[in-house]
Amino acid sequence: MNEVRVLAVDDSAFARKVIRESLARSPHIGWSPELVTPYVKNAQLFMCPADQGVCNNVECYRRWCFDFGSYVFNGVVWGPNIAGRSLAQVHYPSRVILAGEWPIHLPYTWHEQKLERANGNRNNVCFVDGHVKFIKMYWDGVNDCWETNPPDGYEYSWD
Repeated sequence: MNEVRVLAVDDSAFARKVIRESLARSPHIGWSPELVTPYVKNAQLFMCPADQGVCNNVECYRRWCFDFGSYVFNGVVWGPNIAGRSLAQVHYPSRVILAGEWPIHLPYTWHEQKLERANGNRNNVCFVDGHVKFIKMYWDGVNDCWETNPPDGYEYSWD
């Protein structure tokens, strides 16, 4: 897991090379499985068994617009995020989300049969320090979850 974490948040020469090569193949890049593929033996790592998709009931891992994976990196550039930061620049790695299931942004959940948006829906997230937890997500009823950090009482932060 250390290699995944470092490649995802550190602006290393290797990560920049992989991103450049990926962009040459496709203009769409987000949570880039290409960054960790050399370390992975099975592509099912990128698929959540509970994945029910975001729209049209097609699993995220079957769609190019979701990078053929069930998970998203915390790098949405128009909200609080960790894109481009080194590990040293993340001040609370045990609270800051590194990646999670696609529903963390919206917020709904695949795991509790709640496909409607609601405050408190829970999803699996991976934190910058490497631990994974099933946590409730904050939603103010208007904005998507990633647009602001949650109030006190939640176990995470976007930055």
